[in-house]
Amino acid sequence: MPIKESEGVNVNNEVKLRVGVFVPMLNAASELELLLPALVRLDPAPDEVLFIDSSSTDDSCELVTQAGYQCKVIKRADFGHGRTRNLATKYMDVDIILYMTQDAIPQGSDLIKKMLEAFSDPLVAHVVARQLPRADATFSAQFSRAFNYPSSTYRHDKADFETKGIRAIFTSNSCAAYRKEALQAIGGFAAGIPSNEDAIAVGELLKAGHSMVYQSAAEVIHSHNYGLSEEFRRYFDTGVAHSVHDIFNQPATSVGDEGRSYVKSEIGFFLKHAPLQLMPALFRDFVRWSGYRTGKAHRFLPLWLKRKCALNRSFWIDEYKLVGNIC
Repeated sequence: MPIKESEGVNVNNEVKLRVGVFVPMLNAASELELLLPALVRLDPAPDEVLFIDSSSTDDSCELVTQAGYQCKVIKRADFGHGRTRNLATKYMDVDIILYMTQDAIPQGSDLIKKMLEAFSDPLVAHVVARQLPRADATFSAQFSRAFNYPSSTYRHDKADFETKGIRAIFTSNSCAAYRKEALQAIGGFAAGIPSNEDAIAVGELLKAGHSMVYQSAAEVIHSHNYGLSEEFRRYFDTGVAHSVHDIFNQPATSVGDEGRSYVKSEIGFFLKHAPLQLMPALFRDFVRWSGYRTGKAHRFLPLWLKRKCALNRSFWIDEYKLVGNIC
């Protein structure tokens, strides 16, 4: 039965779910030109929309308020991937929160409808949307989206977490929804960590007996044409996160098999679509691996070098102090 709009969303005429959308932002004016009209077109419309702005120097907050949405401003130094999302969780009086980023643009008007279809099962506590590449996406960005965001929907539960490895907790903070009550029950998002707060939350939800769904019918446009320096620094942050949180330090969540599967599929993709770009793509993989391994070994690096290596550099100025064993 289709989802109907009311005060909240009535799923299968049984449970009325209030839905909120949260977007953290920084100097987002150019992205808001696409995001705000896309949010207005959503049907059903979200019950709440909240933006938290990290003291932008452009007119991001003014654009949001002119569109009729809430905008709360925090100091830039107070932003953290986990703690800012936890702040939004505290502010929003809804059942389901769709956490997005400023550069993820809903494809069509049915994003919320499609994601909420999965929440009709009370065991489902997390739903992640499919990401499609931007029109200007490089071949590497196109392959990344094709590999990580397939056309078929799937579901994972506790048993999958124990047997399928890191693939069972794959998600994205660019467009994924959580059942608020379940998220709060596991303590929210990990705060003292530079990235991967979303995968950690999914792992904890699965361990607690909930399920997650990858909903391929819910689509957003989102991809990045990262340079090699950005790739290194992004994977450095991932390596740090994987080295300090227990969810990644279990045999079932080893990244080795997943990485080999990625490279094997990537070779086939480039041989078919862009054979002359295969070697640069493999070098990019080497840069990513180097960043990841460096992040895993961050405890042997001086703090100034960690800041140089990190994409989330502000983390090493303040937030890492929240966990005593990270340095």
